[in-house]
Amino acid sequence: MFHTYEELSPDMLSPERFEWATAIGKGLAHAEIVEIVRRNITLRIAGLDEPVVGDVARSGFTVYLGGFDWVTFPTPSYLLQKFPDLMPLPQQVFSAPEPEDGS
Repeated sequence: MFHTYEELSPDMLSPERFEWATAIGKGLAHAEIVEIVRRNITLRIAGLDEPVVGDVARSGFTVYLGGFDWVTFPTPSYLLQKFPDLMPLPQQVFSAPEPEDGS
C-alpha cells in the first residue's frame, strides 16, 4: 500500500516498518546524500544502520519499506535543489489598482 508520512499511523504498517518510517521521517531533513542515479537517491540517515533508497518525484520522496508498503515523505529542499525540473514554478502576482473613492 502507498502511504503518506503525514497520514501514517501505527496500525497501517507492521511495528518494524512503522519504526523505520518514523526514523526516516525524523532524519530526512538532515540526511547525507550518498548517491544519485537518475531520480533514485541513496541517503545516509543518522541513527539508521543501512542506507535509505528512495525515488524523488513531484509528490515527494518515496521509500519502499518491503512487502507492499511504500511511504512518501515531503521532499526536503536540499533534495529538490538537485532536481530543478521538480521544483515548483514561481508564480507571478498581479495586483489590481486601488478603487478610487468618490468622496
